[in-house]
Amino acid sequence: MLVGLLARPRRAALSVGLAPVRCMSRVGKVPIKVPASVTIKVDPIPESELPPFRQYSKKRLKYALRNRPARDGFQVFGQPHRVTVEGPLGELSVPVHSFCRVEHHAESQQLHVTPQCGGETKMGKTLWGTTRGYLANAVKGVSQGFRKELELKGVGFKARVEPQATAAVPAGEQRAVTFRLGTEKYAQSPYHKQPSAPTSYDPQRGGVLHAGGGGGFQRFRHPLTPASASTADGDALMLRIGFCHEVRVDFPTHLKVSSPSPTQITIFGIDKQQVGLAAQRVRLLRKPDPYKGKGIRYAGEVVKLKVGKRK
Repeated sequence: MLVGLLARPRRAALSVGLAPVRCMSRVGKVPIKVPASVTIKVDPIPESELPPFRQYSKKRLKYALRNRPARDGFQVFGQPHRVTVEGPLGELSVPVHSFCRVEHHAESQQLHVTPQCGGETKMGKTLWGTTRGYLANAVKGVSQGFRKELELKGVGFKARVEPQATAAVPAGEQRAVTFRLGTEKYAQSPYHKQPSAPTSYDPQRGGVLHAGGGGGFQRFRHPLTPASASTADGDALMLRIGFCHEVRVDFPTHLKVSSPSPTQITIFGIDKQQVGLAAQRVRLLRKPDPYKGKGIRYAGEVVKLKVGKRK
């Protein structure tokens, strides 16, 4: 009888008077170990950087706890905080929702994240593990960094890295096609819970790539003239991937791209999201062909090939 009650959904448990058991976040309650070379600073976000906010009513607050966090609820539970993580590789800043509290214990070198509800509401479950994951990635990024590796499969497929100021296309080409890794700042990305109102966003064009924000591609086709040469400080990835022209991808300065061999690409950075986003955008330039497998793929990626037409 007891086994049958436990196997039933929670509604059946409530009908017989058993108290429901809410699952707490197994990720959020794990403390974050901070290396000795990393410094943590937790500061409240100044009110001058926050948009005007109208306080929630009790009824709206009740329903907000049942749903996922909304953009206008970033400061509903008080003053949101910003956690600044600085290490040997750089510095990252992570904004924290006002529903979560971050405590840094200098004696044990640990970070603890706790929600105000103790993980008993849907909003608490959503933010608890997510906030802890963002902070853990920031600590690892400034101390060790993140790396993504890509492979080129195909006859004549090659890659090389050059400075943007001197990068050019092969002789005889009349036009260059440049794919600039686009970017938005944290407060301009519609995919984040930003502390300020979002600006206009074109998903087809993207914007400027910053550590801590989303991003996209900007495509430019321009004549090969000295006036059109780039003077940026970053690197340019030049790709021969089966087109009639050579594809050029301009990387921002906070991402390092290298090509250990003509068929390998390595992207390194301190922001996990930015490294993964850049690798995804490069892969989308020539996805693996479903019949022959030609294209750009992640290192170790298994591409399942389709059966071609039989005679």
